[in-house]
Amino acid sequence: MVCSAVESVNVFTSWLSRSLLLTSMRFDSSLSTNFKLNVMSKTKFNGFENWFITESLKSAIVQAETDVIEARKEGRHLIYAEGYFTMVGEELIAKINSMTLKKDRK
Repeated sequence: MVCSAVESVNVFTSWLSRSLLLTSMRFDSSLSTNFKLNVMSKTKFNGFENWFITESLKSAIVQAETDVIEARKEGRHLIYAEGYFTMVGEELIAKINSMTLKKDRK
C-alpha cells in the first residue's frame, strides 16, 4: 500500500496529537485518598527473592557435596567433610526465611 506524503503527514499528526493528549492527562494522586505505591522493602526479601536465593543455595549445596565425595574417591583429603555444606546451607536457608516478609514466608 502506497501512501502519499500528505496522507503520511496527516497520520503522523493525528498520532502525535493523540499521544500529546494522553500525556497531558496525568494521574493526580491528590484526588485519590487510598493511593498506595508498591515500594520494595530494603531490609526484607519478598517471595520471589526468597525462592531465587533458596534454589540457588540448594543447587550450590548439591554441587559442593558432590565435589567433596568425588575428591574422597580420588584419594584427596579436603578440609571439608561430607555433610558440611548441607549443614551450613540449611542454616543459611533458615536465615533467609527469617529475613523474608511474613506474608511470603514458607
